[in-house]
Amino acid sequence: MVCKLSIESNTNIDHSILFINNNLICRDLFIESIMFLVLYFLVLIAFNGVTNFSWNLIAVLVLISIITNIATHVKINRFVNTVIAVNIANKS
Repeated sequence: MVCKLSIESNTNIDHSILFINNNLICRDLFIESIMFLVLYFLVLIAFNGVTNFSWNLIAVLVLISIITNIATHVKINRFVNTVIAVNIANKS
């Protein structure tokens, strides 16, 4: 779905941009990477002799968590600024 903001006049602003929000995707990826990290440690404890410890997997999961957390904060800030800009445009 494509969102457009009309710049001809303030009355033609499409407010669907406020509801189409991919910020939730970054938040969900962050939570999933943390959950995979927790599940990995639980599997290591539960199946001690069956699974092997891997620093590479932990490093990848931590790196994914950091990147998705930063992306979430950037997208949320952009979303908030868009909401403020639309509200200011509606008032003038």
